[in-house]
Amino acid sequence: MMSKTKSIKKTISKSDRFEVNLKFRSNKKRIQVNTTLVKKENRQDSDAIHDKVLAERKYFIDAAVVKTMKGKKTLREAELMTEVIRLLKFPCDVETIKNRISLLIEGQYIRIDDSDSKLYHYIA
Repeated sequence: MMSKTKSIKKTISKSDRFEVNLKFRSNKKRIQVNTTLVKKENRQDSDAIHDKVLAERKYFIDAAVVKTMKGKKTLREAELMTEVIRLLKFPCDVETIKNRISLLIEGQYIRIDDSDSKLYHYIA
């Protein structure tokens, strides 16, 4: 793809127009596109995407905890952590899982045993 002005520029502006050259033929199976013309994501976009991914992961952690507790009804903290880490498809630290469990306790999905603080019960 070439700009209509036929000059090679290092940046692309909104006023630039591109068109497909239907007469173009190449013996190569791959065509290399100049990387300076490829739009690079800036730092703000990267941070926004990272924040969105972290926010979505919270729901996956919650779902893994509730799914595990719903199936087992009562579990010790260590067993719950092991099962949740096994279910998650991304790396996650134990502190994050503990924070999510605390929020699920506040939301009354899970409760801590009265006599043992390391034992959790699922609330139906």
